Amino acid sequence: ARPMSLKSLAYEGGGWQQRPTDDLVSSGGRDRRAGGGEERDLDRSVPQLNTFFSDLDKQTDKVNGGQEEEEEEEEDVVRKSGKKKKRKEKLEEDGQPVLLTNCEVRGELKVGSKIVAFAKRARKVNLVCSFQWYRVRADGGETLLAGQTKASYVVVEEDAEHRLKVVTSPVVKETGEQGVVVSAVTSSTVAPSSREEE
Repeated sequence: ARPMSLKSLAYEGGGWQQRPTDDLVSSGGRDRRAGGGEERDLDRSVPQLNTFFSDLDKQTDKVNGGQEEEEEEEEDVVRKSGKKKKRKEKLEEDGQPVLLTNCEVRGELKVGSKIVAFAKRARKVNLVCSFQWYRVRADGGETLLAGQTKASYVVVEEDAEHRLKVVTSPVVKETGEQGVVVSAVTSSTVAPSSREEE
């Protein structure tokens, strides 16, 4: 068998480069073994190697990118679970379940008008609610309105220039479990009656 000329390859400058070995003599772009022998040009091997390692780098970037996406997904899961946990914590207060939220009074604040207490259920359970209305003075003092224990209340002349407050106590119908008491105060005072204005 005839001896073959060889070249060594080195990875430099972002690609594979040919380097002659000690016993190779460079001549006209081709390498010859000293003393004669078969010529071997490795020019075709270099681009192939560069293409191979370029593809390998792309695959590596793709894998790394996938890992980053997985890490981001894990962070999202953690954030979502954190939100869930906070929401769960809000469904209890001082050991009692929060059954109602966003309590408010709706209706026109004038003598003779009917106003109504509204609230949003915090859980999908059947509730039984009791109500109590109060008259609130300018100094913040409250007067319990005896017998006014329904969700609605008809404004009377004594309420003029006062705010009105409702306190709602929810209970789970099936279990009798008592929930956190909620309340709401009107944003403005009751308008004086036309008789008082005269």
